[in-house]
Amino acid sequence: MPALRKYDQETRDRAVRMYQDRRRDFPDESALQARRRVGELLDVKPETRATDHRPATPRRPAGTARR
Repeated sequence: MPALRKYDQETRDRAVRMYQDRRRDFPDESALQARRRVGELLDVKPETRATDHRPATPRRPAGTARR
């Protein structure tokens, strides 16, 4: 059985659009700040916003340098 979602798809899509707009309009703002601000505007509790749904980025093994 799929997990119940507190927010419908329309609300989630709106949040994503708002986040993307905020990142474009405020390039000096960090991604975390943008997510927090959008959450505040949509009245999403911080506990809900804490879940990060972005795909994981692979980590470099220790001791390897970026070129």
